[in-house]
Amino acid sequence: MVKTEEFTTSNDINHISKDGKTLIVSEKIEKRWIKLPKQLGEKRVDIKESFKVICVCKKHITRLYILDCEYMTMYCDENGWAWLRKFNDKDLKEMKEKCAEYND
Repeated sequence: MVKTEEFTTSNDINHISKDGKTLIVSEKIEKRWIKLPKQLGEKRVDIKESFKVICVCKKHITRLYILDCEYMTMYCDENGWAWLRKFNDKDLKEMKEKCAEYND
């Protein structure tokens, strides 16, 4: 069995272990869940999928997380976490097609 450890992140790049002893600096960490902010219920929600998009500020590329609830989120370097209502499947497909060049 593989041992897993919980990490928190404030900016989607610096990931700190719960015990504070480990720091991973990378945007290539595979996240399995994200905790909603207090205003949205503070519950832990699984990530259904993620892909790179142009940020809401339109100044950089970031990762969009599609959550297993009515929200999706991304981290903006200038404004912090952006919480958005999830798009319908057609709009998500169009967004993926537009951003295909940013994804591996």
